[in-house]
Amino acid sequence: MTRFHRWFLLFGVLFAVWAIGLFRFIGEIPGRPQTNPARTDAVVVLTGGDQRLRRGLEILNEGLAKKLLISGVGKGATLPMLLAQYPGASLGNITQPDDVIILDEVADTTFTNAIETRRWMQKEGYTSLRVVTGNYHLPRSLLIFVHYLPDCLIIPEPVFPKDFQRNDWWNAPNTARLLVTEYTKFLITWVQLKMRAA
Repeated sequence: MTRFHRWFLLFGVLFAVWAIGLFRFIGEIPGRPQTNPARTDAVVVLTGGDQRLRRGLEILNEGLAKKLLISGVGKGATLPMLLAQYPGASLGNITQPDDVIILDEVADTTFTNAIETRRWMQKEGYTSLRVVTGNYHLPRSLLIFVHYLPDCLIIPEPVFPKDFQRNDWWNAPNTARLLVTEYTKFLITWVQLKMRAA
């Protein structure tokens, strides 16, 4: 066997392992809403769309969490600005939003989302949390949040972007690109966390 054939075989094996991992990753992405009636101390919304903010506010209105942290809003953001940006989100029955809705201006990555959430949770003395994010983003988010909040009860709250076609992703180029990108980020994140834990 020539060197070229050995390299070709190695590449084929690595690609096969990568592809199997991709399919397993996609299988971990929720395909429909998950219902867990357990009450948590808090809910965190990782910014990125009106569905996320809307679901976070719904959880607060349903009495499933005491407070809502909206993480990664950017410098100078206010709640009225966010509600105007995402008209699908509503305060509902929340009459004193300043008491129960906190804006995190610091976080700008999923890592810093988790770090800032941990800092806030420790300050509040909270030990249970709902995490609201897109379903495709949930595996990586949970990987990071479990790492930074290992003693915290974490309940996933996925939302489902309209243009994300999980069940027919191979026929949807935008969804396929998003999945490959997110899977690659997941692998990189897994390696980073393993190195930090070593």
